[in-house]
Amino acid sequence: MSSTTIAATNPSTFPCFSNLPPEIRNQIWNESLSEKDRPALFPYRNGCWSPIYLTESDEGYIANTDNILLEFCDALLEPIRIDVPVYFVSREARGAVLSWAQRQGVRMQFCEKTKRHDFARLFDNEQDTLYVALSNFADFFVEPYNRMAEPDLFGRIVSSSPSLRHIAVPEVLLQRMPGALEEIFEWFRGIEVIFVVVDAYHSIHSKDRWEIQSRRGKALLCDREHGRFDWDDGENICFEAIYGRVEQATKRLSVIVAGNLVTTLRSIQPVFAGTRPQHRT
Repeated sequence: MSSTTIAATNPSTFPCFSNLPPEIRNQIWNESLSEKDRPALFPYRNGCWSPIYLTESDEGYIANTDNILLEFCDALLEPIRIDVPVYFVSREARGAVLSWAQRQGVRMQFCEKTKRHDFARLFDNEQDTLYVALSNFADFFVEPYNRMAEPDLFGRIVSSSPSLRHIAVPEVLLQRMPGALEEIFEWFRGIEVIFVVVDAYHSIHSKDRWEIQSRRGKALLCDREHGRFDWDDGENICFEAIYGRVEQATKRLSVIVAGNLVTTLRSIQPVFAGTRPQHRT
């Protein structure tokens, strides 16, 4: 049988759908929705540092100290848009989507550009990555110090909490600031993975959805026992000069790894990033 015949006998619509029992239709709508959204890049923005005042019942409380943690609150990052085309199919589908959104912590927001409501979600520290561009890396580095200079924290003893797990920077940053990777750990002691985005001369911003395109490329694995980084057996996805630049950037970082000042880092990986098209109705 030809592909033309197959296409003709397999219509894309199901006229009898409305005759199915309501619970079956609802199950179909729910099956069409993702259990969890894909990992994404969230651009850094100012204003996400906030103090947490520990009490005696909190872990990390130390008597006779200020007991203040300065934490990077990822919930204050700009939400990213989620494509949920099922929402526009019917009233019944909208009900299923709204229930799903509530379970997932997804919110609706009005988009001035499209003049309609879109779905958006907050940063998920389990899977998402904070992206710090070359143009605002200096702000990223000094912001916690500036926050400590404000009246409510000035002159007080402040600690940081290891909140962020994944961070990405453009490869060009390593050309301009060879010690940038080391500086990241000044306040983010819980970083596990650093992505180095190749050819990131374009602007990665929250108006579009940006994702790491592939993680199959080779990475530098952190060997904490010997205080060094070694390449794994992944694919070569960029020029050797870039791999050499990334490797060179780890030289100073190896010193603090060897001194057990960094205990969470697992890998540093060059990657490419791109936008993901959104469906429109």
